[in-house]
This record gives sequence, structure tokens and C-alpha cells, in this order.
Amino acid sequence: MTRDRGCRDILCAAIFLAFLAGMGYCTYHAFETGNISKLTAPMDGQHHFCGFGEGKQWPKLYLANLATADALAIMRSGVCVKECPKKKGIQLKCNTKGNHSYGKKCPKSTVATRDWYDFCLPTKKAIKNSKGFKKGVAALQNAVKNSSAGAALLDMWKAS
Repeated sequence: MTRDRGCRDILCAAIFLAFLAGMGYCTYHAFETGNISKLTAPMDGQHHFCGFGEGKQWPKLYLANLATADALAIMRSGVCVKECPKKKGIQLKCNTKGNHSYGKKCPKSTVATRDWYDFCLPTKKAIKNSKGFKKGVAALQNAVKNSSAGAALLDMWKAS
């Protein structure tokens, strides 16, 4: 049995092509007028973008309080820094503008970190050597894992 094949739903094909054209225009407009790097820029505990505006000199995010099991408190402790501290106890150079919980003085690093896409993440050795950080990192991992995009980011971090 043979049948004649052909396009039976021209209206749906036209709508689909119009949708693709609209998405193409939106993408073009976003690249021309927007700032694509702001999508991945970290934000400190006071909701300032690290590396933009007044915080242009401080492009990296350091989480100062990883010893708590409260993921929100961990994120609120974030400060924008010039570079990630390689050792524990280093006086950080951070953005003192705004009302972060440290006032006008930046905190000292509480853990050795490494730079990962402008986020200062604790080294695996530092996490293993600290019981308090294990709770905090576990709380952050659970919060990230339960978000839709977070699971993919967590996989990349574990692989690095």
C-alpha cells in the first residue's frame, strides 16, 4: 500500500518558523545591547555584582562563612575580592563599599581556596581538614543539587 506523502500542516510549520525567527531576533538583540558576562558574574551578600560598577576592581566572590549548615547564611557572607586566597589567615582585599556584615574592614580568609570561574571555592584538602566546612559545603551542595541548573554545576565542580 503506498500513500502520497506531503506537508499536511502548513499553518503549524509557518508558526514554528515565525517562532524561530523571533528567537533569532531576541538572541541578536541581547548580544548587541546586553552584557552577557553579567549573567555569570557572582553576587556578594549585599547583591552587588562582583566585577561590575563600583565593584569593578573585585571580580571574584569569596564565601567567608562556610562553617554553618545554613546555605542562605553562607551566601550572605560573600564578599567580592581581588583574588582568591591561597592560604588560610590572609587579610582579604575586598569591596568595602556597601553594608556587608564586615563593615569597612575585610575579613581574613578562613580557608585556602582556588579560583573557579570567579568563585573562590575551598580546595578539597581544606574541606577534608575541617569538620565545620564539611557541614557548610554539604549544605551548599544540597541547595545547589536541588535546583535545576545546580546539579550540572555541581558535577563540573566535582570533576575539576
